[in-house]
Amino acid sequence: MMGPTIADLVAALPADEPTRQASMADERLKEIFERLSHRPVPVGSIERLFAVGGLQAKLALAYLAYFVRSWFSSTDQRQQQLMETHLRSALRTLETMGYLRGAVMKVGQVLATFPEMLPDEFAEILGTLHFEAPPMHYSLLREYIENELGRDPAEAFAAFEPEPFAAASLGQVHRAQLPSGEVVAVKVQYPGIARTIRADMQNLRRSLFPLRLSKDWNSLNDQFGEVQEVLATEADYEHEAQSLREGRALFHEDDGIVIPRVYEQFSTRRILTMEYLEGESFAAFLAGNPPQELRNLFGERIIRASTQLYCERRLLYSDFNPGNILHCGEGRLGLIDFGGLRRLNDEEWELMRQAHEAMSGPDRSKVLAYCQRNLMFTDEEMSANPRIVELVEEWSEYNWKPLRTSGEFDYGDPEYLRHGMDLWKRAAQIRVLRQQPVNVFMHRRAFEIASLLYRLRARVDSGRIYEEAIQSSG
Repeated sequence: MMGPTIADLVAALPADEPTRQASMADERLKEIFERLSHRPVPVGSIERLFAVGGLQAKLALAYLAYFVRSWFSSTDQRQQQLMETHLRSALRTLETMGYLRGAVMKVGQVLATFPEMLPDEFAEILGTLHFEAPPMHYSLLREYIENELGRDPAEAFAAFEPEPFAAASLGQVHRAQLPSGEVVAVKVQYPGIARTIRADMQNLRRSLFPLRLSKDWNSLNDQFGEVQEVLATEADYEHEAQSLREGRALFHEDDGIVIPRVYEQFSTRRILTMEYLEGESFAAFLAGNPPQELRNLFGERIIRASTQLYCERRLLYSDFNPGNILHCGEGRLGLIDFGGLRRLNDEEWELMRQAHEAMSGPDRSKVLAYCQRNLMFTDEEMSANPRIVELVEEWSEYNWKPLRTSGEFDYGDPEYLRHGMDLWKRAAQIRVLRQQPVNVFMHRRAFEIASLLYRLRARVDSGRIYEEAIQSSG
């Protein structure tokens, strides 16, 4: 029997509405948001697994369609077709992530954080997940809010806007007014979101079943446990409220770092009511083309906030994405999400002390010894694979370069960010999978800050800020 012809294959591929114009992409986004607003979050592991599998199949078909059609197209046509394929695939990905929310949407947020990791069309679409994710319709949340607060929102608050002004992976935020007159931001968790985190991590472990027989599995399993624990903590708004209080007590007005006040009487484990901060989003700040001095000042405060929380409170703020920061005027930084904070225990803090001791000195043997402990390699493994030693040394130099640079470090240099991504790629190629669990969020914090400062094109004296924090904390 004769197989299908090229024409048959092209005809069989799924057809999509054309997306040649950006305005049409905007319309498609509106349609997606409207449709998803009326759909509750699926919480079953099988249902979520099928949704992800379906997305993978659709993306594979989309790029197969491009590959086949490119045989019969000119160079200019191929470029146009590739851009359209990226855009259609990004819209499909956003729709699936917006439907699933939770940990799956967080993956999209992380991917969109790193410039040049994804095609521009993907990065732009997935970037909306930081602060313009598909919201859930108020009718699906009203009873939920009433159950949490014991009163209808119209009774609990002097005013409550049913349309959220921000939405993300675990919840959405509504503007309201307290009976005492204060304007507040009320973060409402999506119903069942904690169950979705467990389901997604269960599916991830299932998908990596073949690795259970490898020597890396125990470390990978511990890393998955770390991710699940931090995500579960993010779904506990009482924990976030405590972190906000602790962070607010750490910074003063002169620091230029603003953290909202928590209103405990209007907060629960799934509802968090905070002071409403006036400010502009990260994207709006950049769109205003601020002068270099203001870019540097804002970047400095991003690093100072992270460093002081780390050095003085052992707190790891590992969610520095554009949706979690505001420019509150004159370079002041507003931090509005403290759900992802992670406190280092004594053992982890000692590991970080060893890192500082090793990296701040010239002794190469201390650097290698620390990295070997951190990545849990045996002496035999280090000796047998010189590529590991080379990568470890280069990685260490890369991470500490901003701190070792005398004076301002130029985070706007694209080569610095590309170098970091290349190191990640090389680590995957030689299967450097083991590490201390806390490093999952240490690395995430470092790359997210580098990405923010790259977009700011900020030049910051990171070494000075780090040394000041060390001296202050003892």
